[in-house]
Amino acid sequence: MMLAAVVAMALPASAQGYWQEAAPSKGYKGFVEAGYAFGIQFHDDYYYDYSREPSWDQVSVLTTHGVQFSQFVFFGAGLGINYYKQLDWTNVPIYGAFRFMMPLSVAPYVDIKVGYSAGKIDGLYGSVGMGCRFPINGRAGFNIGVNLDLQHCDRQLMPSARSDYYYHDDYYLDGVTAAIAIRAGIDF
Repeated sequence: MMLAAVVAMALPASAQGYWQEAAPSKGYKGFVEAGYAFGIQFHDDYYYDYSREPSWDQVSVLTTHGVQFSQFVFFGAGLGINYYKQLDWTNVPIYGAFRFMMPLSVAPYVDIKVGYSAGKIDGLYGSVGMGCRFPINGRAGFNIGVNLDLQHCDRQLMPSARSDYYYHDDYYLDGVTAAIAIRAGIDF
């Protein structure tokens, strides 16, 4: 908060006036965003057969609602749906959200989401991202950004490609999937 105050005082008066007109209003704020995530890895236990690594690419739609405490800080909660294309699996992340925006006409932001997902893939969920908000009017804006999404995956059975003494017909996935997501959306 102190850093935001110092940055705001350092801006020229004309830039501060524009920012105050284009900045999000204090009070209720909602976000709706959609995107595509490119799966980059899966960390698993000793028994995982890496030769059968599926694609962890996913399509996601998220909605977050909360309070814009100042022109810089937002806290809220949200939920979404992630669809893993190759696996034909879905999950629903439920999360708390924090966003910090810089006081510029095209406002760069840092976005953090932490929560839990339920569905075919259940476990802890996290997303850290950065992007830009383009003001539409004093209340709404268009957002585009890049996120690192992390999803813990546990207790999900997956059929084995082979069955012998060392491999079983089914086994558990227990690890963390990671994906780079490109998301766009609106805030209101």
